Amino acid sequence: MCLFCCRIFERRMGSRKFSSYLLGTCTIATILEICTVMLLSQFDIDYHNGGYLPPGLYGLIFPLYVNYFLDIPRIAVSSFIGVPLTGKTVTYLLGLQVASTSQATIISSLCGLVAGIIYRKNIFKVQRWLVVPRFIAKSFDKLFGWLLNSSEPKYKQMGATLELQRQEQTDILEQQYYYNRTQEFRQQRGQGYSERLVDDGVNADGILGYFLRQRQRPTENLEPSQENIQILVDMGFEHARAVEALRSSSNDLETATSILLRQ
Repeated sequence: MCLFCCRIFERRMGSRKFSSYLLGTCTIATILEICTVMLLSQFDIDYHNGGYLPPGLYGLIFPLYVNYFLDIPRIAVSSFIGVPLTGKTVTYLLGLQVASTSQATIISSLCGLVAGIIYRKNIFKVQRWLVVPRFIAKSFDKLFGWLLNSSEPKYKQMGATLELQRQEQTDILEQQYYYNRTQEFRQQRGQGYSERLVDDGVNADGILGYFLRQRQRPTENLEPSQENIQILVDMGFEHARAVEALRSSSNDLETATSILLRQ
């Protein structure tokens, strides 16, 4: 589950760079674990089950938490007794559960975190030395690429976390619902407005592209017009809410309708 939550990094880095990252962090984590066991043995401290650390993917998982903490945005979802809960909280709790199994797992987990910091900061130029050779990457790509490759996502802008991806899917469904409402409105009021509203066709790509351009379009501070207010009222929205949405969107009808649908 922890690896699944960190799958975004392979898409960001690319397969070769990501495999080099795993190779480097696992190597560094293994060296740190050996040094830690040797150091504890000098002081006759046995936190590691008679000289052995527990086997597992600690050197693979916990270095990813460094990038996960620094690169994945923190989006507040709710709070519990004053402590904010975000979309990343569950991932941190999973890692904490894995790390807190025993004293030996704590040592392995800490070594993994330190390995992630060393590789990210490129201390001792580790990113230059611990890298997967290009010919090996090409060989594996030819042997297994056909089995693991998949088609590109339909929408290029993809959120880093599952929560962001769900929000993007919700926005697309919301925009499609907006389009259906305007189609119904056109049948009642005649053509003109909806054709001006959707200029890229009736497919989802056109709808999404239109709204992305509308968000980037500069607006001026304009008072709501009676025509736009009446259009929103005819679409089923309350008069007061329509005026407030138009005022907050500088009399932009499309943005105001999106605001009302979100509410």
